[in-house]
Amino acid sequence: MEKNRKSILDKVEKKDLIYLFLAIDLILILIAVVVWKYSDAQLLVDQISFGSSIASIILAVVAMIYAFFQTQEASSQNAIVQEALYKISSQVDELNAIRDEINSFRLEQVAMKEQVVSIANNLGDISVQKDIPESAKKELKNVQEQLKDVIDTPVTTIATGVGAGRASKYKLRYQHYLVMSNVIFSISNILHNMYERKDIPDSIVQELKQVKNRLEHQQRMYGFYEFQVPTPLEYLKTDEDLDT
Repeated sequence: MEKNRKSILDKVEKKDLIYLFLAIDLILILIAVVVWKYSDAQLLVDQISFGSSIASIILAVVAMIYAFFQTQEASSQNAIVQEALYKISSQVDELNAIRDEINSFRLEQVAMKEQVVSIANNLGDISVQKDIPESAKKELKNVQEQLKDVIDTPVTTIATGVGAGRASKYKLRYQHYLVMSNVIFSISNILHNMYERKDIPDSIVQELKQVKNRLEHQQRMYGFYEFQVPTPLEYLKTDEDLDT
């Protein structure tokens, strides 16, 4: 009880006490004027009744005006709340779409990585065959190293990149696309050299052609059909170029 009383007193400011003092003084002055002017008790009662009626009418009008403005303010607040809820709902829908896109991209990258690993293993099997010349073996080993840039990208890192913005997803795809372009270019050179030698068994050539076809199909999966991509790996764009 003592604490509540103290908190109430703390809220009362000096100006509130002044207003209260002035109100009490005005009431006392009003009582004195009424007593002095209306000595007849019946007349005083009639005047008080009339004043009460006028005051009731004024208070009713004030209440109606106050209720009108309160309704207008409530409508305005409700419109603001509805607009905010609509924006939140739109943001939630967008976040859900991004989440679905991230999950889809993650599954897509897992499937692509499995294909690239299979292709790299296939190239490894070809490179150890005894009928392959040493120069071709070195080139195939170099191709396998290039494919490691795609294989060694963790799926969790991909998902984090997408979460930072959709642009990073396409940047990663574009980088892998360029790696694939360079690998296909290298395998085309190896095949060209094999055709020129004419001493490589046709089975090995056909197997390498199948690997090249798989790589080209995998490359198309990245969706950059419209690009005329330079084949040498040194032309791979920097992060600054990809952000523009």
